[in-house]
Amino acid sequence: MNSDADRITLERAGELMQTALQALIDLGGTAKRSEVFKSVEPRLEFNEYERSLNDSGYPRWRTSIGWWSTDVAKAGWILKKNGKWHITNEGQAALALEPGEFIRQAADAYRKQLDNSAPDTTEVATVTEEEVATEEFEDADEKSRSSIAQHITRMNPYEFQDMVAELLLAMGYHVAEVSPAGRDGGIDVIAYSDPLGGKPPRFMVQVKQKPDTKTPPKEIRELVGLLNAKDEIGLFVATGGFTYEAKMEARRASVHVELIDLDKFINLWLEYYDKLRETGKRFLPLVKVFFIAPENT
Repeated sequence: MNSDADRITLERAGELMQTALQALIDLGGTAKRSEVFKSVEPRLEFNEYERSLNDSGYPRWRTSIGWWSTDVAKAGWILKKNGKWHITNEGQAALALEPGEFIRQAADAYRKQLDNSAPDTTEVATVTEEEVATEEFEDADEKSRSSIAQHITRMNPYEFQDMVAELLLAMGYHVAEVSPAGRDGGIDVIAYSDPLGGKPPRFMVQVKQKPDTKTPPKEIRELVGLLNAKDEIGLFVATGGFTYEAKMEARRASVHVELIDLDKFINLWLEYYDKLRETGKRFLPLVKVFFIAPENT
């Protein structure tokens, strides 16, 4: 008969997951899963079994968190998007539950969404091949997005500006003008809905390649001031993202201003990659790698 020293009980799984959610809160509410794991490790003491590696080389405590995070996401306590975890208000409230009850409620929510079957009441959180597959899949997904993001943020501003223009072409718009190197401020890219620009809307694009700096509201107001409210849309593409105040400024604007941060830009690039010209693909050449996705992703 196995002892608790060579297994991870539901109570312990709940403790692991609640520690992960608390770490996520301490990281600002949004973080890469690898950052969550790094923050969890010094917060807990692990026994020999939990520190031991599975066949894929991952510590069992980490694999357990990765596996149960699916149930926690199905319960609406975290969101998984673009290789990052985001804690919800419901997830913060769930931290008040006892660890065992926490994991049982998460498992119940997952199984109800899966097939409306009764929850598994076993007291042992068994490591399975599917659990390992989930860890491998999410690890590969995060590393892939991180690699893409690093490639983009290393570009010089004019390369990234041209890359934005290529994406607009792939999306079916007609790029009329791209600012030459050396000019700063104002509109960087102009794109039309038709070849001659006679059909609204027309897109006025500002591009900021400053990955370590969030765009402030002042720059949103400056873009708004350049737009014709009747037939122009402002696009602001910024690898560093936007401050909360900048996002509010865009929402309050009397004209349509769309904000595109690095995550959203990567999503659009992946979505339209097959429609890019060969000259566009050279900015960020990608190859498809087929991976067996776990059933619960």
